[in-house]
Amino acid sequence: MPDQDENVNEPQPGSRLGRALGGLRKEAVFIPSAVDESVLRQAGSRLAQIRAQRSRRQRAQWMAVAAGIVLAAVVAQTVLHRSGGKQFEREDLNHDARVDILDAFQLAREIKNGTAHAKTGDFNGDGRVDAADVEILARRAVSLEKGGPS
Repeated sequence: MPDQDENVNEPQPGSRLGRALGGLRKEAVFIPSAVDESVLRQAGSRLAQIRAQRSRRQRAQWMAVAAGIVLAAVVAQTVLHRSGGKQFEREDLNHDARVDILDAFQLAREIKNGTAHAKTGDFNGDGRVDAADVEILARRAVSLEKGGPS
């Protein structure tokens, strides 16, 4: 029994850390319980920091998604409000729900001011917005092919 009395004063291995390290070597590794607990406390503290950072990052990502959704809704509402929810014909440049000579005047004014866009004002498909497009729009506005009562 003298061997057991000698082991009482020796440090005893910590529970999990001692077993993990014991599997790495053939000889027994003894880690005091205080060291094992200190390592576990520090690891737990670091893991808590990592979790908090991840939580803040996820919260920021969700806030960005929510802000994007709100922005999209505001833009959609603005666009729908401007048009009154109506779909206008391409030639209806002033969005009064009619293609008339006022649309041709508006296109001529945009050409003169340099604000005409090829996407909305190129009616003959030549890649330019010019007097030929104004003429096409004016002819459409005064055309008798609209139907309806005369």
